[in-house]
Amino acid sequence: MPKMTPSEAMAEVLVQEGVTHVSGILGSAFMDLLDLFPAAGIDFISVRHEQTAGHMEDAFTRMTGRAGVCIGQNGPGITNYATAVATANMAHTPMVLISPSAGSISVGWDGFQECDTWNMFKPITKASLRVPHPKRAADILRTAFRIAYAERGPVLVDIPRDFFYGELDEDILAPSQYRVAPGGIGNPEQFREAVEVLKSAKRPVIVSG
Repeated sequence: MPKMTPSEAMAEVLVQEGVTHVSGILGSAFMDLLDLFPAAGIDFISVRHEQTAGHMEDAFTRMTGRAGVCIGQNGPGITNYATAVATANMAHTPMVLISPSAGSISVGWDGFQECDTWNMFKPITKASLRVPHPKRAADILRTAFRIAYAERGPVLVDIPRDFFYGELDEDILAPSQYRVAPGGIGNPEQFREAVEVLKSAKRPVIVSG
């Protein structure tokens, strides 16, 4: 698996998802990810207020069917998205909000602009996810897109601002590897592979339900 930073892994997920732009307001919390956007072919659309970015991406998804993506500065930048995200939730609009939070070592100690946005957004999203370790950054972002499309609504991805940095081994997956296509039941080839694995297993176990 190639080595990369969590920011690079997240940028790769966005590219695989066909994301060509991200809306929000510039903030120090996600500068590492933002620096990768030009090379990834992703435009950053800067707005005057985060609520505008949320409504823009809601409209973008309704017109194109592709999940809009927003980002902002941890704390007040993310709380400004509440109204737009709640609107998208009621309208069943897939959307992903990348939500930087206070540094992992400062949570609970009044870290810079610390705010419990993870819990704040739970009632107005289909899921409020938290990146528990830098090596899970891409995996959690993939999960966010999967839920946004499957449950038709916004998903928040809370990531401590220091988790954008570091080094990890990451396989970049195509959406077809972790998300069922609309109207489909999965990849038949993977079903055949699963059958072969079960047939050759010495102690097979099926957990159903």
